Amino acid sequence: ASVVTVLWGSIPGTGYLNVTDINTITGCIASSETYEVEISENQILTHKISGLVTYYNLSNPNIPMDMTTLTLYEGNVAIGTTTTTVAGYYEFLNVPDGTYKIEAATTKARGGLNSTDAGQVNYWWTHRTPIERVKWNAGNFYSSDNFMNATDAGQINGFFVFGTPQPAQEWTFWKRNDISASNPPTSQNTVIVSGADVVQNYYALCVADFNRSYAPPIGTKAGSTYSSISLVY
Repeated sequence: ASVVTVLWGSIPGTGYLNVTDINTITGCIASSETYEVEISENQILTHKISGLVTYYNLSNPNIPMDMTTLTLYEGNVAIGTTTTTVAGYYEFLNVPDGTYKIEAATTKARGGLNSTDAGQVNYWWTHRTPIERVKWNAGNFYSSDNFMNATDAGQINGFFVFGTPQPAQEWTFWKRNDISASNPPTSQNTVIVSGADVVQNYYALCVADFNRSYAPPIGTKAGSTYSSISLVY
């Protein structure tokens, strides 16, 4: 058996390991030996989440959503924020493995709402076909019931004609290629980081722009290109 005594000056850094052999039967103690050892810090591997945020326009679904603020959440805790560039690009650096959610917001003016949107919403809920989740969100004007139907169509038309009722939110953002004919869809807007960088692109739509007619103007200011993560425990 061996008795091991470890004395470090600091961690990480250089310290000494003292080893003494003891015979557990006779109780004899051998001479001890000292070894110099180096202690390295336990590094947490981190990765990058990046991608593009674009407006899901019917003729050009790649209109950059610049000046859009993205917040990265781990559970209910915000651990990082960033702003898209003029090209709609964002990135979060130093992200450990885990499951995250990204929420987005913009101060751009909304547009594209008209009676055609109301008619298409009314048609879709009785003739469902697979659509992007962000489009479903845009059609779910009366969002409190989490179900797209004639009520949403009527409220979209009422908002277009009379300016009331107001939607619960003006914009919706969701990850691309999340396609379903379910009403409501059951997918989650999460990002999973597992041992590698992740590229996750997002679509944006104005709420009620179900026919995807709007083309938001591109601003003149570019945001930061990245955000480092401040972990909160």
